[in-house]
Amino acid sequence: MTEDSLDGLEFSSGSEERTAGEFIDTIHDEDILYYYIQDAYEKTKSGIQIDADGKEEKINTHAQVEVFQSTIQYVEAFGIYLLSYVKGKENLVDHLVEIRPKHLHRFFESLQDGEEDEYLQNQGIDEDYEAVLESLFGYAFIDEVGEEVSEEELREAIDQSIEVLDANIRRIGEFYLYFHDIYNAVKHGNRALPQLENGFKISRENEKDTELEVDLNFVLFLCRTQDWKPFLAGVPIDYLIDHSLKIAGKTHRVFSYLKKVSRAETSGEEIDLSFFRFEEADDEDEQEWITATSKSGVIILPKIEELEELQQPQEVKFPGRIELDHRTLYIKTQYDEETSEEYPLEVTTLQRGVVGLTPQPLLGVNFNFIVDELDVDQYFEYLNLQELELNGEGIDRIIIVDEQANQEIDTGTPENFDIPEELDYFLEWEELKQLYWLQQISGERIPIPLNVAKEQGDIINECIESDLEQDDAVAAVEELKTVGEKNHWTTVHVDLVTLDGRTLQSEPVCQIQGELIPDIEFYEDEHTEQFEEEWGDPGKDLQVVARGYEDLVEALSDHSSKVEEILEQLDLGADGPTPPKLVLHYEIGEPGFWFTEHTLRFQFLTNQIRINVKQSCPLCGNTIATDLRTHLVDDCNPSI
Repeated sequence: MTEDSLDGLEFSSGSEERTAGEFIDTIHDEDILYYYIQDAYEKTKSGIQIDADGKEEKINTHAQVEVFQSTIQYVEAFGIYLLSYVKGKENLVDHLVEIRPKHLHRFFESLQDGEEDEYLQNQGIDEDYEAVLESLFGYAFIDEVGEEVSEEELREAIDQSIEVLDANIRRIGEFYLYFHDIYNAVKHGNRALPQLENGFKISRENEKDTELEVDLNFVLFLCRTQDWKPFLAGVPIDYLIDHSLKIAGKTHRVFSYLKKVSRAETSGEEIDLSFFRFEEADDEDEQEWITATSKSGVIILPKIEELEELQQPQEVKFPGRIELDHRTLYIKTQYDEETSEEYPLEVTTLQRGVVGLTPQPLLGVNFNFIVDELDVDQYFEYLNLQELELNGEGIDRIIIVDEQANQEIDTGTPENFDIPEELDYFLEWEELKQLYWLQQISGERIPIPLNVAKEQGDIINECIESDLEQDDAVAAVEELKTVGEKNHWTTVHVDLVTLDGRTLQSEPVCQIQGELIPDIEFYEDEHTEQFEEEWGDPGKDLQVVARGYEDLVEALSDHSSKVEEILEQLDLGADGPTPPKLVLHYEIGEPGFWFTEHTLRFQFLTNQIRINVKQSCPLCGNTIATDLRTHLVDDCNPSI
């Protein structure tokens, strides 16, 4: 649309003809609503002048809510004019009616997120934000300055003025975003409920309830979340009025200057520009406040000693699993005490507050896991999350799902969220994706594929080329398991252990395909019989004594093929007259899904012992044989 959208109407100011945009911009007076706010507030000081059947105080509280409502509308008027000027005054009338609160919401959010330049680019504005402000507030069009002012001093004055104006606009935006939910409760259906009772009980899990009374009038606002779920916001009317009046004054100062420059541009008159400096903040709260929340409510309370614990960050740990939907991360849990196959991740949340005046928590979320304990579902989801984080997109929302209570907690945009570690791809992407779907279709848990035999790879590729039904998926999973039971690997460790069995050091040095069964000859026939009886039973341990080879870690790490050669050269036998230097420990593993893992440990014995330094009592000077408290009560006899 263009300015002829009001075609058929003629506009003039004095003797000069004006376009519709120029006329409306000129006669719009930014002072009117501001002074109305001031007058409305002053009237609330004298109270209600009619007989209201004993409800005078509630009505007066409601009148104060209308002061807040008018302040939000004043902020909207300022924001809409500001964005209309940014888009271009040649179509001002159209912009004024087209720009809606949701557009204003996005603009203020871009300021909050530091993405104002990106916002302008999306609006088709090529200039950066600071340059736009210089134009809107007239500093880009300065024609004349006093001789005593240097270019450097002028540039410094302009830069500081832009900083001050920008800081004020951002503060106005913060107010608008913070109070927007309760404003909607007033605007749509007058869902504002004055409450003069001032007693509260704060309940926290596993803690004693806190009861208190405060000398304040409250207003309960019936609000809704983005998902249309209701919640109550309780706000002291003094808190609401104090913030409203400060923002109304701040908005009036910036709005008046913006309009002054705009009118001068329309009339062609020269004006003296104003320059601004930072002054002591005028919007600091005299009273400190805290926010208390529940699943369906939020309340602002004065900061007092009884409530200081509510401000402490609350850390919660629980097992969970993840599910990624585009850029939304779902963390599902039943709040069990320990991780399990179904919930293998250890999730930690740290609540740092709430989002605006809503019960939505502001959480830091982290999780840890042991790679071997993941199934392909969680491995696949994690790789998707990893790609999202590494390519710079990141997640924009985290939702915690309590599957036991069937409830969701929307934690919003995460702060400083990082993936715990970067995982390798153990298979090609299509193969991983197929395994993910095999688990989904069959309902059978498939462990993370750390070691896949060629025959198992062939089964996976056959599935990729097939259109599997559930029975086919179940059969394919069983085939993978059958191959895994025959796919044997032996992991070799070198340990340094004490004579009493404590492990001082342990190093996994290599992994060899197959069962690594040494050709052992025993000095005694009974040892041979015992070995033959126990060998081959899954889960059984075999321990034999040996002597030699103290540099195995380095040797086997570089040349894993020497394991069998080393075993052949070891002097194996029963207990000898002197303590052995080396013990071989071989464990036959349980059959696994992808492979059966056996363990061979070269355990070097050392006679290192732990030295305990005994402590002397500072009072009596005697050695403390027990703990300090017991010594002082029962044994201490200081000399006087």
